[in-house]
Amino acid sequence: MIATIEAWIMCDQRAIRRFGFGALGPAPMPMRAFLTSGYIKRGDSPRARVLACGIGARGSISAARSSARHGEDRQFQRGADAYQRFNGAADQFPNPCVAPLEQPPFYPVRVVAGELGTFAGIATPMHK
Repeated sequence: MIATIEAWIMCDQRAIRRFGFGALGPAPMPMRAFLTSGYIKRGDSPRARVLACGIGARGSISAARSSARHGEDRQFQRGADAYQRFNGAADQFPNPCVAPLEQPPFYPVRVVAGELGTFAGIATPMHK
């Protein structure tokens, strides 16, 4: 049995309309089709967005939000180096890669690991 490796990335109303999210472009691109298809989920509270994804909450949302207000990502170190900061939102202070999720609704998108740039797939111990 092959396990699916997945994660969820989330943004708030302000971010999704400014930057877009995955295949959804920024405003004024309509998001109805993305919501209807289930590509993007929607929740008006942190609990609702976790339930919409069918996942259990881990960690403290309030602790993550507090860290983000200070431009820190203690769990994943987003924005910790010059390369990541270059690709972030230049006007986002103190860290162009980290901002708290504060303005509902909230939008999660499922991210599934895949392979890019391979010719015959990824060699793994299972295939040897």
